[in-house]
Amino acid sequence: MQCLDPTLVPILTTLARNFTVCDHWFASVPGPTWPNRFFLHAGTSKGFLETPEVAGQFKSQFWTSPYDMPTIFENLAERGLTWTVYFDDYAQAFALRRLHPDVERFKRYEQFAQDITQGALPTYAFIEPRSFSAPGYPANDQHPPHDLREGEKLIADVYDTLRANDAIWRRSLMIVLYDEHGGFYDHLAPPRAVAPDAARARPSGFGFDRLGVRVPAILVSPWVAAGHVDHTVYDHTSVPATIKKMFGLPRFLTARDAAANTVDRNFLAQARTVSLANLKTLVPTARAAPAGGGPLSAYQRSLKALAEAIGALPRSAPGADEAARHAQAFLQQPQSP
Repeated sequence: MQCLDPTLVPILTTLARNFTVCDHWFASVPGPTWPNRFFLHAGTSKGFLETPEVAGQFKSQFWTSPYDMPTIFENLAERGLTWTVYFDDYAQAFALRRLHPDVERFKRYEQFAQDITQGALPTYAFIEPRSFSAPGYPANDQHPPHDLREGEKLIADVYDTLRANDAIWRRSLMIVLYDEHGGFYDHLAPPRAVAPDAARARPSGFGFDRLGVRVPAILVSPWVAAGHVDHTVYDHTSVPATIKKMFGLPRFLTARDAAANTVDRNFLAQARTVSLANLKTLVPTARAAPAGGGPLSAYQRSLKALAEAIGALPRSAPGADEAARHAQAFLQQPQSP
């Protein structure tokens, strides 16, 4: 967050000044998106340190269900609580095989506003941005070379949508978080970490006992202070650890989230009045998206590989028909890098 002039990212800047910044939030893994997402969802990546990019390679892994770790989503469901993954073009969380029987809990992002209007927001909502550009719909994941301002629009839209229902807003915590650092240098060395389990990365033998570098993280809620900076060390497993603590879930996922610091230390004794609204008006107009034709990023290749694998799932598998429908719709839509 110190790398860009505040005027270039007015939404992140405004949220940081009006809520709480965590300046020692580290990626869970010194690696790319997939293992870090798995740590957020499951407290472990089960020894996987890379993002699968080739469809054939991914299929050969997927048939043996390597991504079958228990998740925070299941822990919530066991407690009778609800969850939803809101996604735009395709959800990386589809890779978690245990979630396929609950594919109806994956909803397009447009449903987010409807659920809030109807008072139907789940206990835990995870939002995945748009990773590909389509005609009239530029990618908003802030992944290079995509325009950062499109991601700013998404963050503003989530915030403004929450504010539109005051009853939900006053019971909500929105966490703006980045799964990994994108390769930028950080002068602060990643600290040691509790290994989540006995799994080791192949072929390096890395034991998942060190965090990645720091990532931006902002806590947005009427229950946190304005302009506060929290120096506590967090990593992505602080999210499921906080959820477990807040809702009294029966178990941790792994040793990593059991040891993670929780963000509830930032909660105020009572909610404060927040006047900040209409964030979308602060976003400058983005430049026209460049024409397609460039190479896909590693993450984009991984999503396509995932869709191809799920599209070929046996129809007898729980949730396979619906998952395959999502996959085919994604693969058939016009896309550009």
